[in-house]
Amino acid sequence: MADFDLTEHDRQLMEYLIGELDGNGMLGKSLGVEKITLRQRRMRLQFVSQEDSPFYTSSLFGRIIEFCTLNVMRCQLKETGGVRSLTVQEVVSVEAAIELLETLKGDR
Repeated sequence: MADFDLTEHDRQLMEYLIGELDGNGMLGKSLGVEKITLRQRRMRLQFVSQEDSPFYTSSLFGRIIEFCTLNVMRCQLKETGGVRSLTVQEVVSVEAAIELLETLKGDR
């Protein structure tokens, strides 16, 4: 059962977020994220699985770490079974998720 009903507008935003519109400019992929989950006011980002990926030494990953240290009560970084992820609390809508990801990316 869904946590909330998606309107057509939300569906379009989700497509932008997870990348089903086209092969270019997908927000999640541009952030080094393989999977995004929005559920119960939480957004979970699963990062690229390659340990030696240049992503982990990039300025983008540095911004993500900085965001986590500035928002320690909202964020949880972890690695479980080789899967690295970030969970952010209080992401109340698709729009809020996109805004947060664009901030991390440096577009805002």
